[in-house]
Amino acid sequence: MSPIQKPMAEAPLPSAAPRPAAKKPNVWLVVSIVLAIALIGVVFTNYFGKQDQTQMTVLVPDTAGQTLLDFINEVYAGQIGTATLKGVTVESGLYQVTVSIIDPQTNQPVDQTVFLTRDGKYFVPQIVEISAVLNQFRTLQQQPPPQIPATGEPAPDANTNAAPTDEDVPATE
Repeated sequence: MSPIQKPMAEAPLPSAAPRPAAKKPNVWLVVSIVLAIALIGVVFTNYFGKQDQTQMTVLVPDTAGQTLLDFINEVYAGQIGTATLKGVTVESGLYQVTVSIIDPQTNQPVDQTVFLTRDGKYFVPQIVEISAVLNQFRTLQQQPPPQIPATGEPAPDANTNAAPTDEDVPATE
């Protein structure tokens, strides 16, 4: 055999039938099926499993007002006396509750407006109305700074608070 010639491949024996190559399973198809099953399981458990935990129990206004009144009378009765319920309305997703309390300074009844979440869990004694505060802030920003009147006196020296030196004390003879 010359160096240029290549050996010929041996021909398969006639008795040996060619075997079909074993197909490898498509990895991406298997992964996609597993992920689809997992997604269906997650959606199913979130929709049916936690339905009662995510819903808020909304109290009727009178019950919410009475719950708040009981809380105020138990916790703050020593400071303000007994509070009475004046009314409950819904405002911006909260209950706006008006209670009458005794002002400790004047001993006169005063209506106080407070807020309560609709499930009765959170008491909000004061609400900050964002637009009103912004308007007040912007009005103050537009006003010119106050002018300090000139007195005609020289500005204080940096050593005003310093201890007196020998030069500051008059000499005695």
